[in-house]
Amino acid sequence: MRILFTAALLLAFAPQTGSAQNPVKWTLQGPRSLTVAPGSVTRFQINAQVENGWKVYSLTQTKGGPYGMTITLLPGSRLEFAGPIVSPVPVAKFDSSFKMITETYSGAGTFIIPLRAPTEEGTTSSTIKIRYQACSARFCLPPRNEIIQITTKVSSTR
Repeated sequence: MRILFTAALLLAFAPQTGSAQNPVKWTLQGPRSLTVAPGSVTRFQINAQVENGWKVYSLTQTKGGPYGMTITLLPGSRLEFAGPIVSPVPVAKFDSSFKMITETYSGAGTFIIPLRAPTEEGTTSSTIKIRYQACSARFCLPPRNEIIQITTKVSSTR
């Protein structure tokens, strides 16, 4: 009985968070599997949809405050970055909670990630990892990872 009472209290006073504590939805625009020429560059478009009342911190967020977004390739990925990531322009303003200027994205945003294929032919799998922190006006969630898997067939005879 005591366990049920404690659980009920925790649920009653738990902060309301977006969509089961994940107010950000990520989608890869286009196919997760494609054929490309050896050494070619493909620009992958990843869309973020941040629920109303929430924000995430930018790729250029300075250290010492909230966790800024990072987009990396996991070890073992044969694709490699072929230039800078193109991201939405963040909104920069003073955040009294962190006592610093923060750069945030909210609503819908698109990230363009240029990746170069290996020069050897064959099929390869690569993993993009997006690490981000979402905050509302009341609290911040811990940083979380979004994993996007891409399969690429490298062929000169596409």
